[in-house]
Amino acid sequence: MIHDIDILQAVQQKLKERFPYLVYLQEVKEGFRPPAFFLKSMTVTSPQGGQGVYRDTDIYITYIPQKQAASTSIYGVLAAVEDLFRDGIAVQDRFFAVASMSEELIGEDNDGGRVTLTLNYYDSAEENDEAELMEILHQRYKGKETITDENAIY
Repeated sequence: MIHDIDILQAVQQKLKERFPYLVYLQEVKEGFRPPAFFLKSMTVTSPQGGQGVYRDTDIYITYIPQKQAASTSIYGVLAAVEDLFRDGIAVQDRFFAVASMSEELIGEDNDGGRVTLTLNYYDSAEENDEAELMEILHQRYKGKETITDENAIY
């Protein structure tokens, strides 16, 4: 099963290979050094019966440039990010095509940018192995408690 963190880590690795900027997997409000990327995901999961699920995942790649960077330079970085993921992304032993991409300037002064990647894929839900299996069944049969005789259920 693929988790959002697996996808985010694959995106992080690909960004690190292309750009010399820090890539944060969690939101940092203070103390970060621009230019930097911030990653976030949102997934909608639709059960498909049995263990099958359909996932619609949006990956948000937010770019914060050096202070007072021109919006044209921000658009340049966003375009490079789109080019990086145009063919899709490998995550563990699977490859996901990008269903759609969008880009936008963000912030009150358009001082940052965001690329949104949408991935749609089928997966299987994890089996819950947390249940403890019963090893011995104690039962009462004809008023007697049995554990190991022929009336016990194993």
